[in-house]
Amino acid sequence: MAALDKQTIHGSPFPLQIQSVVNTRLTVARIHARSFRDACEAFDCQPFLAIVVDAADRIRCFILPFETFYELYPEAKNHNVNWSMRESMRTKYDGIPAVKRFELTATTGQWWR
Repeated sequence: MAALDKQTIHGSPFPLQIQSVVNTRLTVARIHARSFRDACEAFDCQPFLAIVVDAADRIRCFILPFETFYELYPEAKNHNVNWSMRESMRTKYDGIPAVKRFELTATTGQWWR
């Protein structure tokens, strides 16, 4: 069995509490950075954050390293923060190579009446 490379393992052993406000922002509860870093070190993984926004007929997913999250929102180390979903911020996230994003959309073709 090949040794696992730290660069290939991403994960979070802790679920984060997130409160949604449709299409404007997500409130991300204060992250206990030390506990998170300790857990990632114990599991030999890099700390990443996945933010999933379910709004109407579209689900937007953002995956980014915690360090990138802290660069965008330095106050996250000590306070709850709002992950903005404004168009201007989504454009900003698209310009950051470390922020990966995908969207799922739903349309109804033929359905029961």
